[in-house]
Amino acid sequence: MDSSPQSEQHLDTNILILEAPNAATALEAAPRGIIDAVDNEIAELEEEGRSHDTKPPIQRIPDDILLESFFKLVTSAAPWPYAHPSIVASQVCHGWRDLVLSTPLLWTKIELILPLASVWEELNPPPAQGDFEQYLSLCRHYLHSMAERVRMFTQRSAGCPLQLEVMVYDAVKVRLPSSLQPWSQVFAPLVEVVSDSTTQWESIDLDLAVVPESSLALHLLRLLVALPGSGMRSAVLCLQMSSQIPESLWNEVLPDGKLDLRSAELHSLSVRMAYGDMSCVQASWEGLTTLTSGAPPSGSRFLPSEALDILRSTPNLIHCTIYFSVASSHRPPVLESLTLTHLESLTIVGKLPPRPFAEALELPSLTRLLTGRAMGVEEGVKTSAVLLWIEKYGAQLKEVSVAYTSLKMPAMRVALNNLPNVESLELTSRTSPPANIGPFRLTIFTLPSGFTFDADGILKELDPGNPDGCPCPRLRTLVLEHWFGSEEKAMDAAVDLVEKRRNPQRPESISRLDTLDITFLQRPPGRDIFVDLERKGVDTDGITIRSK
Repeated sequence: MDSSPQSEQHLDTNILILEAPNAATALEAAPRGIIDAVDNEIAELEEEGRSHDTKPPIQRIPDDILLESFFKLVTSAAPWPYAHPSIVASQVCHGWRDLVLSTPLLWTKIELILPLASVWEELNPPPAQGDFEQYLSLCRHYLHSMAERVRMFTQRSAGCPLQLEVMVYDAVKVRLPSSLQPWSQVFAPLVEVVSDSTTQWESIDLDLAVVPESSLALHLLRLLVALPGSGMRSAVLCLQMSSQIPESLWNEVLPDGKLDLRSAELHSLSVRMAYGDMSCVQASWEGLTTLTSGAPPSGSRFLPSEALDILRSTPNLIHCTIYFSVASSHRPPVLESLTLTHLESLTIVGKLPPRPFAEALELPSLTRLLTGRAMGVEEGVKTSAVLLWIEKYGAQLKEVSVAYTSLKMPAMRVALNNLPNVESLELTSRTSPPANIGPFRLTIFTLPSGFTFDADGILKELDPGNPDGCPCPRLRTLVLEHWFGSEEKAMDAAVDLVEKRRNPQRPESISRLDTLDITFLQRPPGRDIFVDLERKGVDTDGITIRSK
């Protein structure tokens, strides 16, 4: 042990010498170090607390992410009486409520549905025959709630243009006596809030299932009459019914029995009802650029001659959709020709019209022909209305949809070879007409009796190596819906088409096939187009394969 000079002088004594200054310093420093360490730890904890957000996780989501989620929910929201996403979000917490209420665009679309058959079924026990007071009272309750929903949205939208969609379906079993027909009073609260002159309506969509002999739903047409016309550019009206509406009922529901929309200055109008009722609709037809007309889902007849009569009033149309309901055997009378100079897009739904309709309708500006959702018998080169349009305007068409079940294979080849500049092509099959189940509709896939389909033959027609020349050289998007791929050769043809249309060494005149979307009805089990293409080193981006 080392010894200091002072301690050496007392080696032979019992005196213990302590170095007082050093010991005192050590004793003093020990507790101070502990205190400093504790102080430092406290400071670190305080700093961590200040930097850490103690709010619940639901309140820490950034506003921009919240709004993106809210808008997505609103686009798929169920109609009233179901809870609306904006209302639900406003009840979660103060932060969400402030955000939702300060975003008017979350409140601009109002959807309402009232199946009156459900209202009638709520009455338990059912009222005695002829006793409708309880039913009336319940209807008033629901309509009052609908009016309150509209009032809330108009207030929270803060002056933004509004969209209104209303679906009301008459109760088929309820037959109201004429003594109870002043139903307009029941709609008074809803009409009042809609007719507010300070509200700007962008569009209105009415889907009414009407019992012509005794209708409550038809009285909802008062909404269209009550709407302030300024600013409204689009209207949709669908009247589903089993027969034409009696003139007496039109007169009871509307002033002079007319639905007057002329003050709205509409650009887009959709009117689906029995042709005999179309005379009750008054609109600024010449100002329309978009028109949808024809048979409602209930299947009322709508013929080519009737379609032409309506189109003669709309010389400035750019987009037109027609829902035909006509028997395949129907042979129209001689049709007077009509030219729609500005029409760029024609969509046919329901039944395909006969060839005389295509002969009568001149469309010099047509670039978009969509007939894939229309049914028709399998027709040849000389009988098909669709093929006639393609032969006349094929060089200018950019987008085409055709039901492959409506054209025999020779006619299909002619169609493909007359589309040198088409960029988007859809080949689909026809489906059976929608079956009405109350307000619901069921679509069932069917094929014509005796129909045979050459799936690989059609795809080989589009092959850039086709010795007869490659049709549709500018094709970038190909959609094959309800496609048969049960044979290996059909699958091989699809893989081969993609490979050659995406080959960098393809001729410059052939565009790259960017998108292929196939929905198979049948395909060989275990066969995977993606695997086949990857083995060949072909990029699979933009390819979608589905099965029914």
